[in-house]
Amino acid sequence: NNCTNLETIVLPNSSFDIETKAFNNCTNIQQIILAGAEIVDNYAFKDCESLKEVIFTDSVNYLGSNAFLDCKNLTKIIF
Repeated sequence: NNCTNLETIVLPNSSFDIETKAFNNCTNIQQIILAGAEIVDNYAFKDCESLKEVIFTDSVNYLGSNAFLDCKNLTKIIF
């Protein structure tokens, strides 16, 4: 992935899925707001080392295994 400058992800309030390893190794992401995600697949945000906060709405039906593997600074997940 070529996402080294990406610091915040805000995805719209419409139905969508985040595929396996979609944001894998995006090391500078600090915050993610997923208003319409229904599926967050396996390893979707693996190795996002700077990630601190994830905000979901009640649309999430499936959170894949290891979706946030090695996100060492992740301290807050809000559903």
